Amino acid sequence: MDLMTRTSLASSMLMSALALGPACVPDKDPGDSATAFTTEPGTTNTTEPTAGPEALCPGNPNFSCTVPFNCTDFPCGGLQDRHDADGCPRLGCGGDKICPEGQVCYQTGAWGECNASSIDCEDVDGQCQCNLTLDCQDVAYCVPAELGPPTDCSLITDANACLAAGCSDAPPVVPMVLEADGCTCGATRTECLWFASDDIGSTASPAPYYRKSTLEVVMFPGDWFDAPHGWAPCEGDPAAPAACACACAP
Repeated sequence: MDLMTRTSLASSMLMSALALGPACVPDKDPGDSATAFTTEPGTTNTTEPTAGPEALCPGNPNFSCTVPFNCTDFPCGGLQDRHDADGCPRLGCGGDKICPEGQVCYQTGAWGECNASSIDCEDVDGQCQCNLTLDCQDVAYCVPAELGPPTDCSLITDANACLAAGCSDAPPVVPMVLEADGCTCGATRTECLWFASDDIGSTASPAPYYRKSTLEVVMFPGDWFDAPHGWAPCEGDPAAPAACACACAP
């Protein structure tokens, strides 16, 4: 691949330029353009290095800066952020790439998410400049175990096994499919869920949701205060699948 074309933008502009949130749809091919953002030396949320760049982001192949990256004007440390809380690019994982102790591998595509396919940081004119590709791909990177999902909860079909694996809840759901002759209500099953927040309460009113990775629609027994990770409420979503119009009793 040719060298990426880089363009420098102010950090305040990046939030709109890199809106890699739940609505992202993974591209077919990684983009070849990138956006750059920088930090001035001395303005950082990490400690100053004591032995060169290795002290800033140890063992990180995507970081060669000799001054820290500043997370003040660009998000770091969240599940969807490509930088960790120290401003270091998150390490890739999967296959033979194992995450460090205390971290887990977060596979974005398994949860209907996407993110920039590559990131690298280097010194430019005395600043730490990081470049992200302006694409949204199914990528995997390491996150702290307390921040990421314990496993792919959607693969677990037993309620007890779901909770034992560290997932959050296992309610009964009714799959809903819209066909030419009307709606089909499937058999009730257990759906193993994980929540990125601690607020996993719901109302008593049944509500339809769809899985973002597959667009499968189900009726939950209640309407969640915060959607389970990897799911989106049908109500008010113009991109919701057609089966969201069905009404099956949970």
